[in-house]
Amino acid sequence: MNLISGNSQITYANFQKDNSNLFSLSKIPKVGDIVIWQYVNPSTGLAEQRGHAGIVTKVKTDGEFKTIEGNTTDASSSKEGYIVAEKIHNLSEFNKKTGLVLRSFIHYKYA
Repeated sequence: MNLISGNSQITYANFQKDNSNLFSLSKIPKVGDIVIWQYVNPSTGLAEQRGHAGIVTKVKTDGEFKTIEGNTTDASSSKEGYIVAEKIHNLSEFNKKTGLVLRSFIHYKYA
């Protein structure tokens, strides 16, 4: 299985096409899921073939979820892409129109 790519959008497409029945795509996060965002250009409103990914570490009932993400920043710096950090997100990111828009959670259906 070569489902994981260095590009989050290719990874998402690979899991969409996967017929192993080991994974599912969902709008509901679970701990251990891979979360995928897609970049939507604010100037054009068009989705691009780039984005971001992380791993879900905690899920709250209010729509909030925590992730661990690489190639990111933390609250103490404005420098982007220099650290692996824990981040807090919300399911409302599915409704964003531009920037990093939440696309899906990739869930492994383990026994």
